[in-house]
Amino acid sequence: MDEHPAPFDAETRRKLLRLADDLPAIWDALRGRGFRLFDLVVSHVEQMRVRPSDEQPYAYYFREALKERLSFFYALWLPECRGTRQNLAYRSSYLDHLQDKATAGTYAFLGEHARLTRVLLDANDILYSTLKLTDNTRWMGFLDAYQAQKRTEVQALEEHIRALSASPRKPTPIRIARLLEDVLGPLGFEAMLLDTKTVRLVFRRILDQSVALHCEYVDHQGMTAGRSWNLVFVFQSPDRPLWERMKYRTLPLALSIESFIPGGEFYSRHMGKWDSIVLGGLVNSQLLGLLAERWERQTGGNSMC
Repeated sequence: MDEHPAPFDAETRRKLLRLADDLPAIWDALRGRGFRLFDLVVSHVEQMRVRPSDEQPYAYYFREALKERLSFFYALWLPECRGTRQNLAYRSSYLDHLQDKATAGTYAFLGEHARLTRVLLDANDILYSTLKLTDNTRWMGFLDAYQAQKRTEVQALEEHIRALSASPRKPTPIRIARLLEDVLGPLGFEAMLLDTKTVRLVFRRILDQSVALHCEYVDHQGMTAGRSWNLVFVFQSPDRPLWERMKYRTLPLALSIESFIPGGEFYSRHMGKWDSIVLGGLVNSQLLGLLAERWERQTGGNSMC
């Protein structure tokens, strides 16, 4: 049973779902701007097994899952929780079909990994997600391909990356704040909070009177340790106050690049290389800008940024 009322009116919920419908156009736009790593990920997922005739390609599954996520408020979307929510704005008949297959034991060939249907419903996705356990050599080959693709993208965007900022000795909060201002500011996002002492950096763009798109930089410890960084995307009313730090479960809708791009997490991994950090900032910001742009198209271009 739902514990919270719907945070948005019917029209806003419809616009959120439309963002999932627009995913092919968003991916095409990202390709046109030099970002193609997700194509490799989709290809690798499809290579995991030959699909039976009743299954759709991974890109379709990914879009259907996103569409449900965009109507799953105040909680993390999980297949095992799909039946606990009432009055969802969208419930995918295709995901119902995959869940029925899992319940019927059709995924028995996955062995012990069949239990992952609690969090994933596409069998190819499960095989891909467990590949490092079942065939680490092949998985390492995939990772090498992702790193090579990122190097290709960095080279293609080299002038843009250099224009943003010179490589610092380390990614300090001030440098990250400046980078985010540089990549998000031109896209209509304003800084709501730039606290470099506690390392809380929040930006937002008001999409219309009912909703604003926020992003918050999190996990600076992971950034400085040379592992990864992350931005959380938050949809909520422009009138609501800023949420408490890390209290994303109190928010109506908190997502990330991984929600919109297969393999988006690989853009977050940088291994201490500044060019890779900037690339991650660029792809996140371009995705945020495209989400705002698609929203504008639904509202006739009346963004309040």
